[in-house]
Amino acid sequence: MSVSSLPVATLGTPRIGPRRELKSALESYWSGKSGEAALLEAAAGLRAANWARQKSLGVTVIPSNDFTLYDHVLDTSVMVGAIPDIYGWKSRPVPLATYFAMARGAHGQDHDPSCAHGHLGDGDAAGAVGVRAGVR
Repeated sequence: MSVSSLPVATLGTPRIGPRRELKSALESYWSGKSGEAALLEAAAGLRAANWARQKSLGVTVIPSNDFTLYDHVLDTSVMVGAIPDIYGWKSRPVPLATYFAMARGAHGQDHDPSCAHGHLGDGDAAGAVGVRAGVR
């Protein structure tokens, strides 16, 4: 077997993007300057770019489902439905507003309305988080 025929694998690439695009998209979403569609579009673009970059560099075993909008522990909580009652989740896709409220520790109605992250009842199914956050 030649060295060139060995499979090359990675565990993934940094999700933030080469120019911190995910950070910018998240901050824009959280501040209310952009909506859920723009955030999800930026995330999809980063995932596709990560896959394409790995392929162009000769990676033959490219991982998938390694992306998250916040962190993998939160994604796992959402995936298995481990959502605290205070968020009012009732066995449906988790809205991004709820996802980020959980991530940032916000709950209930005791908040500054300009905080730009979700609370009980905020958000809608359009930006719902699927089985894995950011993957719809």
